[in-house]
Amino acid sequence: MQSVQRLVLLIVFMLTVSLAFFFSCSSDSSTEPEPCSTLSIETVGLGIVYVSPDSGCYHSGTTVDLAAVPSSSWLFDSWSGNVNFSDGAEYDSAITLTVGSNDVLLTATFVEGFTLAVNINPANSGTVDIDPNQDYYAAGDSVILTPTPATDYEFSHWTFAGDDSSYTFDPLYLTFGEADEVATAHFVRSVTLEGEPDCGEDYEDTYNGGCNSIDPIFLPIDNGQIYSGTSGTYLYDSYNNKDTDWYEYTATGNEELEFTGVAEFPLLLFIIYEFDGCDSIIILDSDTAPTVGDTITVSAIVESGTYWMWVGPIVFSGWDCPLDYTVWFETSPAASSNKTRPIEISRQKLSNNQH
Repeated sequence: MQSVQRLVLLIVFMLTVSLAFFFSCSSDSSTEPEPCSTLSIETVGLGIVYVSPDSGCYHSGTTVDLAAVPSSSWLFDSWSGNVNFSDGAEYDSAITLTVGSNDVLLTATFVEGFTLAVNINPANSGTVDIDPNQDYYAAGDSVILTPTPATDYEFSHWTFAGDDSSYTFDPLYLTFGEADEVATAHFVRSVTLEGEPDCGEDYEDTYNGGCNSIDPIFLPIDNGQIYSGTSGTYLYDSYNNKDTDWYEYTATGNEELEFTGVAEFPLLLFIIYEFDGCDSIIILDSDTAPTVGDTITVSAIVESGTYWMWVGPIVFSGWDCPLDYTVWFETSPAASSNKTRPIEISRQKLSNNQH
């Protein structure tokens, strides 16, 4: 009987040990860590990468959102690493990554950004469309600049800071180097016809002869404006005469005036300060072009007041009307005036006739 009891106890003990071992093994198997992969991020240039979720260890199939944010004046360029990108996703600053069974190493590259400033000259003479229009551009980026003139203006040319050349491309394709760019779009007034009758024998100027008209008459001229007119020499009452045209501008502050012309006759230009009518004038600048077709410019730094731009032949005979000329006028702000330093000019040169 005792032997039977001992046998039963032995069997119970063995069953207990077996069950304990079974449950112990089952418990150890269920708590064994599942394999995971790491995600390492490096940067080139100035910027930061945000990771969500940022757990440090990712099980296979886990999706992770990445956002590359450049520092001020820098741009995101691209991702690189042991990840297969498709459809240009490596150039997207924000991506979603699915982690596999391998560790992931990614590099976010940032590049220095450069600015583009576009100026309009003269002010309000037009606009420029910038495509693409953004705060910063990387070296090698291309931008299309398309000028649109305002009413009564035409696009003239481009200039760039640090470049003495001018460019007439419309539109202009600009490719960035490793520097900021400052572009200026220059517009000019559409050519305005002077419109006076052609001078000839016994011609009397009642249109824009200025102080040489019986009643002084001046055509207004404005910044950026271009006039196309006629002039020349003729006989009046058997005396030699020349057609002189006068244009009027009123300055509202210190300005630099520039008056430029070219003609089919030997050309003479003046800038005249009017301070008390036609009997009290000061010649501020003059220039001549004895050779037909030469371009000349006169200039003066002036204060507030009324000024006359004068155009006509140097001589009183030998260049029969009508002969064409073109003049254009520009102003810009100035710090001071030099109108108190007049040029001594014979009043006869301003006159219509020579007896």
